Amino acid sequence: MKKIFVPIAFMVALNGCIIPVYDPPRGSIELHNYSDQPIYVYSNYEDTLPPTPALELFNIYDSKRYDAWGNEMPKPTLSVPEERIDAYSYGKVRTGGSKRHPSIGHPKNPDNKLYLFFITEETMRNHTWEEIWKDQLYVKKDSVTEGEMEKTLWRYTYFPPKE
Repeated sequence: MKKIFVPIAFMVALNGCIIPVYDPPRGSIELHNYSDQPIYVYSNYEDTLPPTPALELFNIYDSKRYDAWGNEMPKPTLSVPEERIDAYSYGKVRTGGSKRHPSIGHPKNPDNKLYLFFITEETMRNHTWEEIWKDQLYVKKDSVTEGEMEKTLWRYTYFPPKE
């Protein structure tokens, strides 16, 4: 009995251990919004907006959440997605690579482009993602390469299109 108990106890103990995994922060482009309204930024390696994954106006969390004092927060909880950048503010667009060495596309092909689609908050409020995707309802589209981003120290400035 002792011979069976020791290996089983050892396996149960190992199963209960949580082995931490280091997931380093990904690279990003610092995006500055120089417009009078918040914008939503969709980044993609294709030159058109895809049907999925969709941008959301707000994130809704239905699971239990707690504030800093341990009190349960009311459900559902709304938060602003990271793709939303306030007027005259800045945010980040995730890319590949690491925080110290961001990259766009595959390292062996530096000519890969990352397309940035800028969508106004008004469009996000008044249209479904399916409408935005089908009609390509963005106010501006731009493409960047890794070489261009290295020259600007991975910073991009959005200016609204002139009417």
